[in-house]
This record gives sequence, structure tokens and C-alpha cells, in this order.
Amino acid sequence: MLYPNPAKDYAVLYMNQEVTPLQLQVIDALGNKLIDQSIAPFGGYYTFSTALFSDGMYYVNLLSGKSKIFSGKLSIFK
Repeated sequence: MLYPNPAKDYAVLYMNQEVTPLQLQVIDALGNKLIDQSIAPFGGYYTFSTALFSDGMYYVNLLSGKSKIFSGKLSIFK
């Protein structure tokens, strides 16, 4: 689950199971990776900043190894 959506300054990923290690990717509409980092969710939650993102649509991917375990769209409206 990805919320709030639309987001302003932050977004939260919630996973009902803890899987590690994870790779978080946030990609803009032009295919540019804005975030591509390893993460360690705490209690199934991971919060990331969207404060520097412009208004628009973004794609959020969560990978475990080479497997995509989550893919979603995130709207930013400030």
C-alpha cells in the first residue's frame, strides 16, 4: 500500500510482511530515477520524502532481489 495519494511532502509504503533487503525506486514520467536506494522497512512501514518532487505522476517500484514485489503510481500535488 502507498499513501497518502496524492502526496505533498512525504509518502509511506506499507508491507504486510517484512522482506529484506529491499530496493526502492521512484521514477518520473520521463523515466528518470529520482530515488534508487536500499531500504529497511521498520514494522512494515517505510516513509520517504517527496518534498523536492514537482507536481505530477511518479512510478514507485519495490524490488526484492530481481523480483518486483510492489509497483504503483504516486501523484504529487502541492
